[in-house]
Amino acid sequence: MTGTRADSILGNESGPRTPGRRKRRKLNEQRVNEGVVSAAMKGDRDALALLWDDSRRWIGAIILAHKSREADLEDLLQQVAMQLCRKISTLDDPKAFRGWIRTIAINIARAEGRKRTRRKRSMLRLVGMEPYPYPAAVNSEHRKGRPACNSCGMCSGFGCPINARGDALVSFLNPAMRT
Repeated sequence: MTGTRADSILGNESGPRTPGRRKRRKLNEQRVNEGVVSAAMKGDRDALALLWDDSRRWIGAIILAHKSREADLEDLLQQVAMQLCRKISTLDDPKAFRGWIRTIAINIARAEGRKRTRRKRSMLRLVGMEPYPYPAAVNSEHRKGRPACNSCGMCSGFGCPINARGDALVSFLNPAMRT
């Protein structure tokens, strides 16, 4: 039985293995090795296709973790695949393939999120709305029994530890409790 081109790249000269759960898992772990990456770096299209087939699922999981809510997974996977085809020859070490392609996937997902944010802001500007920072109501000086902010950074998302930042607890509830 003669093997396919992918089998010769993988070193399986005797042909594909018999499908079985353990054997298939072991085969999948061994499919992408340094030889396949090296062949892809030299321009072998079959090796490149094998790299993408084996990496697509875990790259998709990485993109899902880093993409914006509105971004489409298939579009981002296509962008990663295009970058893989264009830039595989720039990879220095075949052992670094997983980290290299992971970085590409994360960068593409984050860039898409930034692009969508810029697009939203420009649309708001077109209709006359300008986004601005939220006023934090932080005391810059001692006032009404509340100290000035010391910029400790601890109140981001939480209550201010020294009660310098105005929120419902500091502004209304504490004074109400004192009466």
